[in-house]
This record gives sequence, structure tokens and C-alpha cells, in this order.
Amino acid sequence: MQLLVPDPRQAVRLAAGEARALGGAPRPQAWTPGPGRGIWALEKDGALIGGARAEAGVLAGLYILPQWQRRGYGRYLLRALARQPGAPAAVAAPGGAAPFFARLGFAPCADGLWRRVPPVSGAVVWAQTQLRRALAGRPAPVCIDATCGNGHDTVFLAGLGGRVLALDIQPAAVAATRARLAAAGADPARCRVVQADHARLAALAAREGFAPADGVMFNFGWLPGADHTVHSRARGSRAALAAALHLLAEGGALTAVLYSPGHGPQEEEKQAVLAQLTGLDEARFAVTVHPGHPGAPLPVLVRRLPI
Repeated sequence: MQLLVPDPRQAVRLAAGEARALGGAPRPQAWTPGPGRGIWALEKDGALIGGARAEAGVLAGLYILPQWQRRGYGRYLLRALARQPGAPAAVAAPGGAAPFFARLGFAPCADGLWRRVPPVSGAVVWAQTQLRRALAGRPAPVCIDATCGNGHDTVFLAGLGGRVLALDIQPAAVAATRARLAAAGADPARCRVVQADHARLAALAAREGFAPADGVMFNFGWLPGADHTVHSRARGSRAALAAALHLLAEGGALTAVLYSPGHGPQEEEKQAVLAQLTGLDEARFAVTVHPGHPGAPLPVLVRRLPI
């Protein structure tokens, strides 16, 4: 199978097939190349199977011809698109196809588009595993996801059986976290998701009734799948960590996953957070820095020791 730019005849066939499937009149011009438009035709042994089109980086149509449907070619096409230059990073209003895109890792965001959610990194898995072990003796822990991002940690914390407060400064992160909690069937009465700066964690936790907290999770850096020019900064992150450590219950645990390309403000933040955590009073806190590969996310575990 191969992806090609459709010829005029194929564009007419794809337009007619899309019109039959979705209603409305065929629009061959929508399946022809143009400024800001990406067009792909999927062929198998010289036969046209289907195609996809994108406008301004947003997938506007993906269609498999009737005789080729229900054979997995739609999944193949979408995954093949991800490897193409200028591949669409989002889907516009999938409608009845929403379950299809959800199975392939897309989730709704606050901007009205569905965006692909990156897989959970090994550093996040390590942090979750360590926190689960640390809180194993607490049947209904009070937990905070201080930088909820795409909601992976929030869903994990909700699965521990207690109450969860999740916050993020980006509206897209809040929307993605709420959608992921709903998809996981989490109890909304036990999960509070708010848009807020993690630097205001102390006041927010007190107001929402999450102090003291048994577990706190941080992911410092950018929101995966979003604008990497928007990210946390060293000063705000240090303030948020200081607040979290202050409200952490005895025997409680905190995890921090640090992302950095190795230079710039992200590296400054990473080194500042590492210095803050590794410099904690050893009589009150036990700190474990998980070794990793250069450039990979770096996870840290902090446990508050009983007095």
C-alpha cells in the first residue's frame, strides 16, 4: 500500500464517496491540492482504497471506499498520515467517527478539535508506580495533580480510591483532563479539575479542602502535543514545590517528572528543581532521583518522613 497525491479522476471518486457517506453534494475541489491543503490517496495494488484531506493542519476528511471498509484500512491510513511531512495534528468535529479517533489516541480539547495524546512515558510510569507503593496503606488518599497536562496522572490518582484535585494553567489541559476522567468513568464527586497556576497551589489546596495531602504529582515542562513555547518556569515551579512539601502529610509522597531539551529555560527549571529537592532536610524527607538517559524525562520521588 502507498500514499499518493490523488489524480483528478481519483479526486472525483473520493468526493463522490464522501458525499454518499456523509450527505451533501460531491466537492471534487476539496480533494485537489491547494494552498494550505494536504491531500492523500491510499492505493493497494494499484486500486484506490480511500484518502484523507487536511486544511491548515487539521484533518477535514478521511474516507475508505465502501468495498474496502471494515478491514482496518482506516486505521492504517491514519497511522500512515502521522509519518508524512505536514501531517495533520488534529481532527475537526469527528461526529459519529469519534469512537474511531478515540481508539487511536485522539481526545477532545478546549479549542473544539480532537488532538492526538502522546503515549505515557517511562518516567511517568515510574513515578506512578512509586507513588502507588508509597500510598498503599492509605485506602482513600487525598491527592493533588499539580500540573495535570493531558490527564494521565489525574486518572491514575482517581484510581487510588480517594479524592483528587487537578490543576493546570492551560485551558486545553483542563479540558483534556476532564475528558480523560469522563472516559475512564471516574466519580466526578471525587475529582476536582480547575484552571490555575501551580504557583498558587497553597491557597488553592486550602480553599478546596486538599490540605494536608497524601500524594502530590508534578510534571514540569510543556504540555505534550501542545505549544512548546508555553511551559512552566523555574520561579513558579520552586514556589509550587515549596507549597506542596509544606502541605504534604507525614508518610505522604510527592513525585516530579522533569522535562528538558538540555538547554534554555527548561534546563534552568530542571536544575533549579533538582537543587531544591536534593537539598531538602534529610531528617524530614527521603529523596530518590531515578537515573535515566541524557535528554530523557527525569523522575524524582520525595517521601515525607514521620517525625
